[in-house]
Amino acid sequence: FFDAVTGKVLNKNGMEAVEDDKDGQNFPWRQLSLAEIMGNVLVRGEGGNPVEEVEREEALRGKFVALYFSATWCGPCEIFTPKLRRLYESVARRQKEGGAVSFEVVFVSKDRDEAEFKEYLRKMP
Repeated sequence: FFDAVTGKVLNKNGMEAVEDDKDGQNFPWRQLSLAEIMGNVLVRGEGGNPVEEVEREEALRGKFVALYFSATWCGPCEIFTPKLRRLYESVARRQKEGGAVSFEVVFVSKDRDEAEFKEYLRKMP
């Protein structure tokens, strides 16, 4: 779906939008902004434990951000997560030394409950 006046794409997956909103309550199904999707608060983890809630905009300002969708039950994720953690730690070390850009990983959990989320958070960068 696109706006005929501006040409701006409103939604790249119209088929899914129709399936999810059969009565058109949310029409014209525009793409949500990052703020609308994530909300204003993130949970900061440290040493694998949720430590505190932080304001999203402040925590991510001036950083390159990777959204990492993962879960304890995802086999390929179990293989990839240690690689992502090593990359994150390497970039963080170089950033502290002044030689790299600021980078943050936001873990978007697809776990089934809070216990699984906390278990998998221990493996996150």
